Amino acid sequence: MDPKDDPNVDPSETFGAALLRCFAEEGLPLSTMSYATIQELKAADRAAAIRILRSSTAGGLSYAFIQRLKEDSPERIAERLVMEYRLASQQMTMMMLFMF
Repeated sequence: MDPKDDPNVDPSETFGAALLRCFAEEGLPLSTMSYATIQELKAADRAAAIRILRSSTAGGLSYAFIQRLKEDSPERIAERLVMEYRLASQQMTMMMLFMF
């Protein structure tokens, strides 16, 4: 469903708040973010959210992920992160099987 058509989505929601909501809906852990970072994101527009995520992420963000933040909806970003997380988990499992 398009977020604009979802009656549960506040149309005045900031990009950062929408991103956090989508992360939570997809089951992505927010425990890696500090309380201050989460509060900043809640009030952040798209440009500020990118700046906050860049500065709060150890190792930085990939160019591809920054482009995704600039262009995609929060829902698509969260979906993509879940997909990448699952792929990384599968790869780690496969590596572990070959190591032992």
